[in-house]
Amino acid sequence: MKKNMVIVLALLASFACATMALAEMKEGFWDIKTTMEMPGMPIKMPATTTRTCIRKDDMIPKPSAQKGQEQECKVKEQKITGDTITYAMECTGKGGMTTEIAGEMTYKGDAMEGTSTMKVKGPTPMEMSTKVSGKYIGPCTK
Repeated sequence: MKKNMVIVLALLASFACATMALAEMKEGFWDIKTTMEMPGMPIKMPATTTRTCIRKDDMIPKPSAQKGQEQECKVKEQKITGDTITYAMECTGKGGMTTEIAGEMTYKGDAMEGTSTMKVKGPTPMEMSTKVSGKYIGPCTK
């Protein structure tokens, strides 16, 4: 009986720690810097920075697109372990081009970092990897 109680308390404590770590993520505007690498590309692509509103019910920053190249992204899988989110996403752009993205993001209070791999399907398939870092700016506005 005592052993079962210890197991239950240990499970509750680990759940509480995971929930507290996840609570470190702040909802609001984040500046997100993305560095992309493509195998076989002779020059290094410059880093880009975007500002996006991230909420606890949608903690995965969506890829940004240039005007006229917007895409719709849907999260296919998401797993939260402590302050880290692993995910799989599929984005569809104009002309039916699809991109599969698998990544991992870790939030630590006012900062976040992560990596992802992207596979673009279509007439000219491509594969890219990205490194992402972010900084909390302040509350989202409507």
